[in-house]
Amino acid sequence: SRQPTLQTHYPTQPATNGTAAVEPSPASLSLNFPETLYEILSSPSNQHILSWLPHGHGFVIHDRQLFASQILPQHFDGAK
Repeated sequence: SRQPTLQTHYPTQPATNGTAAVEPSPASLSLNFPETLYEILSSPSNQHILSWLPHGHGFVIHDRQLFASQILPQHFDGAK
């Protein structure tokens, strides 16, 4: 059977939202990459930074700067 794939889509113009803090979940510290990404995407507090596409087969990063400054350091140690 065919395995689902994870797709990323970037908007041509990044969103210009404020700098809301994104707190890591204690559970995300013990999750693997796909589980952590799923948790981040499913959190309503992150919807201004990244969210699922309507069909649910991929996601979009709305604000790359907030993603790099808040999501990556808090959920992916050493990633940028």
